[in-house]
Amino acid sequence: MAGNGGAFFDGLPEDDEHAFLVYSQKVREDVVRVDNDGDPMPDSVILYRSRLVQATDVFSLSDQMLAVVTREIERNFGEAKAYLSAVDGLYDLKMLRESRKKFSEVFDAVEISSEYKDHIRLLVNKIKERIDTVDIGIEKRESLFAKLNTFLKELDSDRTRLSALTAAFVQVSGAVGEAAEKLEPAIGLFERIMKAIGHGSKEMRGLPKTEEELKRLPPPEQIDE
Repeated sequence: MAGNGGAFFDGLPEDDEHAFLVYSQKVREDVVRVDNDGDPMPDSVILYRSRLVQATDVFSLSDQMLAVVTREIERNFGEAKAYLSAVDGLYDLKMLRESRKKFSEVFDAVEISSEYKDHIRLLVNKIKERIDTVDIGIEKRESLFAKLNTFLKELDSDRTRLSALTAAFVQVSGAVGEAAEKLEPAIGLFERIMKAIGHGSKEMRGLPKTEEELKRLPPPEQIDE
């Protein structure tokens, strides 16, 4: 990053959280290494985490984002993959928020088409199944299930609030040790839900998608890649 570092930093978004996540992608490209199987090397992910933690002193970040970025990780493949997936999830959430700001002053609630709601419900139930297989303690399990059930109830409304989903994602991303490795697939499912919300959410009344935009939207079964 040394050669054209000045230009890169000058071009960061004005919003601190967005800028931090763009910075995190650049650091990841520079620092994180993978083995012959494509898995991230734990030592490089620990270095990546260290660089991000240092950067939190420069950027103003939400408590939720700080909790994901600064959590301790152990030196193994499972935790390395889980940490990278968690940061990816933060980026997806931020981009989703930014896209919705174009159409509503209040982001926390979005209108989602019914076909995508059905797909999202299936993904949430898969997350619950994954959580049920991991020994994270009764209290944490019940807390996660309560958040996910709240989100499922929100899906039945015309406009779906996302605060419970975000809180559940942060809690799962904060898992450590063996739980982090076993919950890594759940983090991937959260990312698929965010992608589904992005594809299936509708603009405010008065700003409908054009026919051409609707044609470009993939159906739910094609958004998992």
